[in-house]
Amino acid sequence: MAHVVVARNYPLERSYLACHGCGCTSPSVVSCQSFHPSFRQGRDPLFGLPLWFRQPIGREVVWAYNARHLEDLEFFLRGEWKAHRHNLKLPGYNPNWSWRTRYPKWMLEKANRPALLRAVGRMRRRLHSSKR
Repeated sequence: MAHVVVARNYPLERSYLACHGCGCTSPSVVSCQSFHPSFRQGRDPLFGLPLWFRQPIGREVVWAYNARHLEDLEFFLRGEWKAHRHNLKLPGYNPNWSWRTRYPKWMLEKANRPALLRAVGRMRRRLHSSKR
C-alpha cells in the first residue's frame, strides 16, 4: 500500500507516493476523490489511483488492496475457508461484516474461479519479484 507523503509547505499536488515494501518513491499529482470506501475497477478509493495488485479478466478487474488481502482472496477462491468455518463462529462475530460476503457475482461464479486463481498467481509473482 502506498503512502502519500506531502512535503512541508507544499500543496498536495507536489506529493510523491512511497511503497512500504520496497521503498520506491514516485512523484505524483494527487487529488482527493472521495472519503467513501468504494473500489471501482481496482482504484484506490481516496485518490482514484490504480492499485498495484490488479489484473484484468475479460471486462472485469480483480484486485487486492495489499498482500494480506491477496492471501485472503486466494484462500477464499480455493475454498479453503470452508474447512475453517468453525473458527468464524466466534461470539460477537457477524458474518455480514466480512468483505467475503461482498464479492461481486462474477467472482462468486464457479466458472470464473480458474481465471481468478491464475490472476491471483500473477499478482503473487509480482509481489515476490518486487521483494528481490
